[in-house]
Amino acid sequence: MAEACSATLREVDVAGPWGGEEFLVLLPDTDAGGAVALMERLREAIAARPVGRDGGARVACTASIGVATPRDAPDR
Repeated sequence: MAEACSATLREVDVAGPWGGEEFLVLLPDTDAGGAVALMERLREAIAARPVGRDGGARVACTASIGVATPRDAPDR
């Protein structure tokens, strides 16, 4: 997850754990459309990085991502 975030997110974005297997990504100055586009790129980056132990089987990962914005956020 860290590699996918580093390769995909911008310097101003903040990502961190939010519960067991959940992560929160804050995207400052980003409207809903921009957030959806960026999260799709993140989802693709996660899928492109199978995980597994050295010498063991590699397993593909998937992600379910939602986007939320403040009610008063402008729709750019």
